[in-house]
Amino acid sequence: MRHDRPGNPGGHPADLAENEHKAPIKLSGKTLASVFAGALGVLLLGVGMCMVMVFEQMILGIVVGLVGIVALLMLIPLLKGVHD
Repeated sequence: MRHDRPGNPGGHPADLAENEHKAPIKLSGKTLASVFAGALGVLLLGVGMCMVMVFEQMILGIVVGLVGIVALLMLIPLLKGVHD
């Protein structure tokens, strides 16, 4: 069996050595802030959905879910500048 297909971890040793010399990922403060804001928004949205569907707290669940949606929408302008 040949192991020279792209994406195959058992590939040619020269391909594996090539991957070792890639530049490390640079994490800026803006990138970390966007990751944490996204995680917070998703968690708030999920908690709001759980409050509505599982715990039958309609009003509070809708409010928490909307806060999560707004947090996720705020990521759009934040992420526009990450690639610059």
